[in-house]
Amino acid sequence: MAIKICKICGTKWNFKGGALFCSDRCEEEWPQWRNRLYQVLIKPARDQLEGKTVKSPAWRNARAEIKRVQALYEEFLTTPNPSLFIQSNPELVRKMGGDYLE
Repeated sequence: MAIKICKICGTKWNFKGGALFCSDRCEEEWPQWRNRLYQVLIKPARDQLEGKTVKSPAWRNARAEIKRVQALYEEFLTTPNPSLFIQSNPELVRKMGGDYLE
């Protein structure tokens, strides 16, 4: 048995295999966190790309922004403490309005 720290609430719990969160409540909250961050990071960057001529400077800038936010989103998904990750990133706090599903 291994001791893990829940990604949502930060509680230490005995991981016995199977569930990746300490409780059903935390397991239910994780998709909300993921979806919320996707909506404020990935979707706006993807929307900037629409209507741009391929290979134009505007398209290249929008494409670079997509790659940047995708890397940030991937880091969020793999961090052991998503709440701290959001709190320590001013861009995310600003985009989420400080309301990041506590």
